[in-house]
Amino acid sequence: MNRKATLAVLAFVPTLAWAAGQAPWACGGVSAEERRALPSQVPDANLELLFVSGQRGAYAAGAEWRVLDRANEPVAYGTSDGPQCFLRVPAGPVRVEAKIGGETRTAKATAGAKRTRLVFTFPAEPGEDIQASPEEKAQAKE
Repeated sequence: MNRKATLAVLAFVPTLAWAAGQAPWACGGVSAEERRALPSQVPDANLELLFVSGQRGAYAAGAEWRVLDRANEPVAYGTSDGPQCFLRVPAGPVRVEAKIGGETRTAKATAGAKRTRLVFTFPAEPGEDIQASPEEKAQAKE
């Protein structure tokens, strides 16, 4: 495989984190195939983060995010290389902060046995005219 092909393949591999002291997480979802496979990267994930932009809900990547527990201590953090992140965090209340391009969004949830989805909507970049595909719109509603 040549260098360009290798880089293209690597660009679509989800980011996985199993660092000491962090809850396991995986981010990605650039392609439809990756979005289908991503949940299996973190078995028993109980928190899903979805990043979208603009009024039409186009998928967004590059969000800097962190999950804080009830004591305001970080449980997990990273930068998404796609619109979705799946995490397995300790049960209990969490606060999630996400930032894209100087805009910050926060949300609260209670992590438990079932997966909780948090959707973070950011403004579209000036001049951005990318629209969500019908598949992206349907998946965001799930």
